[in-house]
Amino acid sequence: MSQSTAAKPSHSSPFWWAVALIGLSAILIAALLTRPAAIQQDLLDKSRQALASQKLTALQVEADGRDMTLHGAVADARQIDQAVKTVGEIPGVRKVSQTISLNANPPANPTPASKVEPEPAPAPIETPPAIELLPLPAPEITEQAVEAPPLAMTPASLSLQRDGEHLIIEGELADATALSTTLDDLSAAMQIDNRLKQADNITDPGWLNELAPVLTSLPLIGAAMLDIRDGKLNLSGNVDSQETLQTIQQRLAAIDPDVLAVESSLQIVEPAQSAENFLPLEEPDITVEASQGKLLLTGTLSTDKSVERILNALSTHYGTDEIDNQLLVSDKVGEADWLDELLDLLPGLKKLESAKITLKHGALTFSGAAGSKEIADQQTQAAEEVAKHLDAKNEIVILQVEPEDKVMQLQARLAQINLKDILFESNSSDINPTSTGVLDQLAQLLQEFPDFPIIVAGHTDATGDDQWNQYLSQLRANSVRDYLISNGVDKDRVSAIGYGESRPIADNASPEGRALNRRIEINY
Repeated sequence: MSQSTAAKPSHSSPFWWAVALIGLSAILIAALLTRPAAIQQDLLDKSRQALASQKLTALQVEADGRDMTLHGAVADARQIDQAVKTVGEIPGVRKVSQTISLNANPPANPTPASKVEPEPAPAPIETPPAIELLPLPAPEITEQAVEAPPLAMTPASLSLQRDGEHLIIEGELADATALSTTLDDLSAAMQIDNRLKQADNITDPGWLNELAPVLTSLPLIGAAMLDIRDGKLNLSGNVDSQETLQTIQQRLAAIDPDVLAVESSLQIVEPAQSAENFLPLEEPDITVEASQGKLLLTGTLSTDKSVERILNALSTHYGTDEIDNQLLVSDKVGEADWLDELLDLLPGLKKLESAKITLKHGALTFSGAAGSKEIADQQTQAAEEVAKHLDAKNEIVILQVEPEDKVMQLQARLAQINLKDILFESNSSDINPTSTGVLDQLAQLLQEFPDFPIIVAGHTDATGDDQWNQYLSQLRANSVRDYLISNGVDKDRVSAIGYGESRPIADNASPEGRALNRRIEINY
């Protein structure tokens, strides 16, 4: 009989499963232990690279797993924020802390932290406390007086433009009064509109003393324009003759070229073509002189009727034979709006020992001598009352004459002074230096007779243009008057008048006669 045998269960399968499970666990544990170190090193490398890309190589990075700590020093607090932000944006970084300090001179090339090695950890290092960043205090600003920088110096400039009988003067000078004397002389022939400005930062031009002869030529130049700037003088306009042109060119040639470079574009234009730019005068004028019971009338008026009114007023007090009427009538001048004021003054002339009335450009000049203080005061008051109705500057000098014996004394003393020795530069009002001795004697004498009114009279010969001669004689009389005043003679007792060629004392046909006619006289 056969028997079947049953299979026995195996005990080896559960054992091998246990072995396999233990092996897998060991592998997993090993993997878990090594992976954090690799991740930490990767995050550390990326952090250093990111900081280097932002030029923050002065910082060091330490890693604790996925937590990063930044050390080092930077110059700007904004770099701390930038470093924390840069590392914090790296994927995988969980937290960023920092112990960065502020330092104006951080190390340029810090030693990078060593890579994490599988070595025993060093002894723990005490972490320095975090530095609290406080805002820097605002710098203290102390107000200090700041000295203004010096003004930049500017060259002087001068511009003169003639418009008919008006002369407009503009420019900038260090001293706006430097041309006063020359302008006073020009005012005898033209109306001056002085617009000169003065400033402290204007340099001394050095050419003012060179200008007087040229400026006194402006009444001879129609539509004259004179401009001085940047070391150059430009003169343009019209003259009526070759002789006048040569006179002006001589004056321009006398200017030192090292001081001013001169350019002239003057043209000769016949008077008929340029009547509006030349004399006869556009404004009427008159001069009435009374001496030793006789009258002399000179000037230019617009109508015969105006002349007739003056003669009628004078004939009431003077006979026809006592009046020398040399008044001219021209349709080139306007009406004399001062005629009524003049007629009010004429009756008083008879009361004076001598007198002279001039009305020109609306300005009154009245000088004279009275036999008593009462008459002198009376006529002065009358003249001042008339002057109130006139717009321009007025000059009124009426003095009491001295007794006859003092007159004779002054006359005798004057005869001892040779007035013919008062000389001027050619075609100029500049006094020749050789004449100062005579003028000094004259000034001393006049101071010894302080109560006599003095009239300096200038005369020329008949050579050249009569209008120029009239103007030149006035300028020369002014020069002598100014010299006497500057040497102690009271300015209120000295006046000046130019007669031009109208009062010759010799024949102008010979050089000797012309020399006698060119003279200065002292009238009293």
